[in-house]
Amino acid sequence: MFPRQRARRHSFGAMSATTCCVSFGFFCLCAVVFVVSLTSQLYRSPAISVKEATLRTDAEQFGSLANKDADQTGSLVSSLCEDSARIHIPNPFAQINDLYEPLMLRGKHHNTTINAFRKIRNVKIKINAFWESSKQLVDRFKATCEGQGVIKRLLGDGLRMHRFGMDFSNVHQRRYGVLTAEGAELTQDKDAQHIMDVYFRNAVTKFFFANDLPGHYRERLPLAFDLPDRTLVEQFRRDGFVRIDSWDGLDVEHVRDRASIRPMLQEGSLLRKLVHGYLNVEEVVFTGIQYLGLRHGLNRSNYGNGQWHHDGCGQRVKAFVYMQKVDEFTHPTTIAAGSQKTLWYPNTQFFAGHIPGVNKLNETLVLEEYGPMITRMLANAGGGFIFDTNALHAADMGPEHKKREVWILDFEARPHLDNLPRATPYTPGKITPDFCPSQKNHNERIHWKFDSSKGRI
Repeated sequence: MFPRQRARRHSFGAMSATTCCVSFGFFCLCAVVFVVSLTSQLYRSPAISVKEATLRTDAEQFGSLANKDADQTGSLVSSLCEDSARIHIPNPFAQINDLYEPLMLRGKHHNTTINAFRKIRNVKIKINAFWESSKQLVDRFKATCEGQGVIKRLLGDGLRMHRFGMDFSNVHQRRYGVLTAEGAELTQDKDAQHIMDVYFRNAVTKFFFANDLPGHYRERLPLAFDLPDRTLVEQFRRDGFVRIDSWDGLDVEHVRDRASIRPMLQEGSLLRKLVHGYLNVEEVVFTGIQYLGLRHGLNRSNYGNGQWHHDGCGQRVKAFVYMQKVDEFTHPTTIAAGSQKTLWYPNTQFFAGHIPGVNKLNETLVLEEYGPMITRMLANAGGGFIFDTNALHAADMGPEHKKREVWILDFEARPHLDNLPRATPYTPGKITPDFCPSQKNHNERIHWKFDSSKGRI
């Protein structure tokens, strides 16, 4: 029995070994089929790295910004640029707390809406959270070859890109000429459209780009000005302001009420020439006169507009008439020359955050960017200045400063005033109806039209 049992056991062992070999062979065959199938798939759809896959997924979210079909967008973004080909592109929505004036963040501001907001804990965290999606979009865009290419081309054509915004003036000149019939070529420029859809996504900034900036690049109205007036208009266009020693039509001894200011508005006056010459449109609207007094002892902590800002209203002209001599110790307005053509990033705008008014900028950063271009608006009584409120400006403040009293006249191009994106209640990226201009202080609507047959306004 032993030998037979042993034989049976050897036979069973042989059968088991055979079964195992067959099973193993079948497994190997399946593995080969799987590998072949996977290989064919890889040849049909090239492999991408995890980082590329992430970028491709992100690209689907803003692929339409490139004005390409979805399948084109995949190939557009899937290839990463070589490190040597990359340029450093700062993200204006990163380290955002450094952007703002520390006094504003600590509650030193006269705006009650902001002061109410500041009672909420973790103010800086909330501001950063609001702009986080913008930060991520810019990071994704500038990580792609397409994004790198857009920025490189624009920088090569003279784009001025800094901490607060972008100036496209050199780009327009290089690509389309200094002045063109409509001045609106950038609104159709694919590179500029890329930038608008990534960096400037809200309604009010897009409006400024499409409606206001073309006025800087449009052929000038054929105004019949003499040489001195024409020189002042060109200076206004270049710097965004003009200082006036003495406004014509004023009795300096009696500049005490709105009626005494009205002669400045008469046909052919210097003020009308400057306003119409600068805004460069067929029809301009005068919206009223405001009195503003700054008392002795004000400083940047208790007067919010002493801090650096732009008004967030786009292109708008204000003329100041001084009721007394304004020197360096009379709260003079200070303006960064040339900044009026800047398209400001949304996080610097008055009407872009999730509450209005978070727009006062860090003075140290402003001085680093514009230092030599910053100019005080000094003039005698009866004089003053005129400027574009899209320019970066502040009031020079100090405890030793004397009282300053001024009359402020407000003007806007009619297409701008009629079409500003507005909303009630406040909606981020849109202007509330009581601002730009203030309905309280600027509720007049007097229209000035250009007479092309006479070249007069």
